[in-house]
Amino acid sequence: MVAYFYETDLLTYLSSFETGLTEKDTFYIFKQITSVIKYLHSKNIVHGDIKLENILYDKKNKKILLIDFGSSTKITFNKNNFLNNFNNTKNFLLNHLSGTPQYVAPEVILREEYDGFKSDIYSLGVVLYGLSTNRLPFDDEDGVYYYSWVENYYDGLRNSNFRTLPPNCLSKKLINLLCKMLAINPNLRGDINDISNHPWLKKNSFEKQNSVQKFNLKVAIANLFN
Repeated sequence: MVAYFYETDLLTYLSSFETGLTEKDTFYIFKQITSVIKYLHSKNIVHGDIKLENILYDKKNKKILLIDFGSSTKITFNKNNFLNNFNNTKNFLLNHLSGTPQYVAPEVILREEYDGFKSDIYSLGVVLYGLSTNRLPFDDEDGVYYYSWVENYYDGLRNSNFRTLPPNCLSKKLINLLCKMLAINPNLRGDINDISNHPWLKKNSFEKQNSVQKFNLKVAIANLFN
């Protein structure tokens, strides 16, 4: 019922732009998404199908809503594991294929046992790439090229980061974040705490800038009546 109040999804919203969103708009949207994923991961829930189509967007209030939990997995813990916290979920690996081809992490495609939280981060990186550029890293409709590339070249690239650097028009901090999230080797990929604490998201430079602008506007209006 709540979804009814959201006008569109992020993929549809992006279709009205020739290129990606401004870095400022990307920041506001992506920061909300990371907050949602951080909450899910803190509850030991892997979403399993993070993509632009599964994120609804209220353009008026600039709010997002993550939907479609059909591929999600609740990581359960052995009673003998007294620590039972987020930092130990790396010991509980998944082995099923889920997600949407263009967003799926390489290790999921290869049917290896994988860390579901790290595969969520890869999909989240594809979302960030899409918001920033209005295209996906592997933008083939059915994902055939992407699957073929993974199957043929994964072993040679296992210790590398993203295959192709994002466009130079993006800031260095944003490019660094994208490369961290889209690392081919999941062991080189950040977890949700690394991502949410990344300088691009942590600095809040856009929020500070926006706050200054609002303050100056109030002063200007007040001066009209002096």
